Amino acid sequence: MFRCPQLARTLRNIADGGRDAFYTGPVADAIVGFSEITGGLLSKEDLAQHRTDFTDPLRGSYRGFDVLAMPPNSQGIAALDCLAILEGFDIASLQHGSADLMHLQMEAMKIALLDAHRLVADPSVSTAADLIRRGYIESRRAGISPTRASSEPGTAATHGDTVYITAVDPDGNAASFINSVYMPWGSGYTVPEMGIVLQNRGHCFSLDPSSPNAYGPGKRSRHTLSPAMVLSEGRPLLVFGFVGGDMQVQAQVQFLCNVIDFGMNVQEALDAPRWRYEGKGAAVALEASVPSDVRSELAKRGHQITGCEGFFGGGQAIFVDPEFKTLQAGSDSRRDGCAIGY
Repeated sequence: MFRCPQLARTLRNIADGGRDAFYTGPVADAIVGFSEITGGLLSKEDLAQHRTDFTDPLRGSYRGFDVLAMPPNSQGIAALDCLAILEGFDIASLQHGSADLMHLQMEAMKIALLDAHRLVADPSVSTAADLIRRGYIESRRAGISPTRASSEPGTAATHGDTVYITAVDPDGNAASFINSVYMPWGSGYTVPEMGIVLQNRGHCFSLDPSSPNAYGPGKRSRHTLSPAMVLSEGRPLLVFGFVGGDMQVQAQVQFLCNVIDFGMNVQEALDAPRWRYEGKGAAVALEASVPSDVRSELAKRGHQITGCEGFFGGGQAIFVDPEFKTLQAGSDSRRDGCAIGY
């Protein structure tokens, strides 16, 4: 049994006082006071000046379905970028789990992640939405060799402490929700009397002053949080998401190919073996369940197989049957989680 009475009091404060209890009231006072005594830089003005953005999702497409992703400063654009590139290939004609399939997915994902690391930043300066323009996608797709792995410049891969939840209610309303304190366990500091773990998303700022993601006052850093949804004829069809830093969008692409191209149900699609681009050169990790002949063929094509260790993401998903309106849910076997019906 876990109890955290400090966090319970914080939640009651917010329930009674709304956003002001957090950003200008007793919770803010406690956070700022703790920051000051531990060498932090948060001020009351920082919290009081915070404003939440209510944004429209980015909209891409894959095989006739609308795919929704969070706009910058989220890296959700990387999944749309990768899917748009893959749409030019006959993925369904390839054997699932084959080296041919994984090679194409890996090469498209390298391009998408490099693009995202280069352009995703605070919404006021990011130009990442340009990545899914048709002409740009075609030029990037043309650069993929079917037989040889590319070696992209390094973009440090990230992993985080994140929770993803999805829900669909009896009226068909759907929610795709993600929350994170980043890694490892956020900043590692907890405001004692409030029970709040302070996050460290500022880690994702760039120290390069020429980067659109350069740190600065009032800016939001690039981040990896990418809840997602697929629509069919304007209605939710798949509501899903993954945790795992830069693995989030990689797992999303593999999951959607499993469902849309190979007809898997959501649990099969979640449990199927995965690969992970390591964010540098041609380095990729493969789960232990990937057969040895596939590993050998990928290595022949120039992929640098780093092993099978590390985190390959963890996801949850709900499929809303468009004909019967029934729900099919799945939870990734790689981590704690469950699918619950009502």
